[in-house]
Amino acid sequence: MKNHPGHIVATEPTENVWKYENEWSNGFCDCCISPKICCLAFFCLPCFSCYTFKRTDEFLCTPLLVPMALNSFRGKMRTAFRIKGSIFTDCLATTFCPICSLVQMYNELNNQGL
Repeated sequence: MKNHPGHIVATEPTENVWKYENEWSNGFCDCCISPKICCLAFFCLPCFSCYTFKRTDEFLCTPLLVPMALNSFRGKMRTAFRIKGSIFTDCLATTFCPICSLVQMYNELNNQGL
């Protein structure tokens, strides 16, 4: 079928669209790869959170104003970069170690060139 401007061609997915193929660029406990970033996140998590959200064009104060924003943000990043994981593991990571989780997301943005 030829593609014509203004016509929509629907196709069926050939694979399971929920099966993501990528891993995080850095491990969850690799938060001290950059001591500067690690210290910034540890000593001023609210500032570091806002800065990381801003890098993805999210509202600067989202992590300060929206409960569970970090969990949603992690899910957004996993979906955008097709990283393996689940809502459950995102929730565990952001609840029990928000610093490691946020540094991992920060490093992923760097590794993705953003």
